[in-house]
Amino acid sequence: MELKSYGHPQEVIKIDERQINAIERHIEGKFRKRISALEYEIERLKKAAAPDVIVLQEVTYAEAKSMVEEYLKNNKTAYISEIVDDLRLDLKTVHQIIEELEKENKIC
Repeated sequence: MELKSYGHPQEVIKIDERQINAIERHIEGKFRKRISALEYEIERLKKAAAPDVIVLQEVTYAEAKSMVEEYLKNNKTAYISEIVDDLRLDLKTVHQIIEELEKENKIC
């Protein structure tokens, strides 16, 4: 018996239950590996997308200003976010300190 598919003859083959089971196990194994790989990538992406948690220091404004000045002496250029992360200070406070240091012409 012949079946036609897109004009090409195909031969009908018979396979027994043992062969069917082997094929199914092979396919399931491939899917399991792929699903496992996808689950791993999803978890990796979730962790990469998770925001970092920074525990801020509790210091006075004067202490924070001194810390920022010292930081800028050791790091000639820095983003505010780097200062915040490295010194574990509040973003708003660091921003105010930077503005104040600019007005005092201590930084440009």
